[in-house]
Amino acid sequence: MDLVFQLLSVVLVLGLVWGISWFLRKRTPGFSGGNTIHGLSRKARIQLTPHHSVHLIQFRDHEILIGVHPGGYSVLRETK
Repeated sequence: MDLVFQLLSVVLVLGLVWGISWFLRKRTPGFSGGNTIHGLSRKARIQLTPHHSVHLIQFRDHEILIGVHPGGYSVLRETK
């Protein structure tokens, strides 16, 4: 009976953690990987290597293509 109680307790705690994180993701912009904060959003990302990626960022009516590398980042293209 103790084993069943312990398993149910673990399932309940994991369910609460999942439920709280789901609620926060839905209600809080920018929480846990949210894609939109104050008009700034990441539209797409392509991982080229473990240390290199390309991101498409949108800020209001601007779209910016950014290359990220170990030395920093480079703006590849900007459109309005």
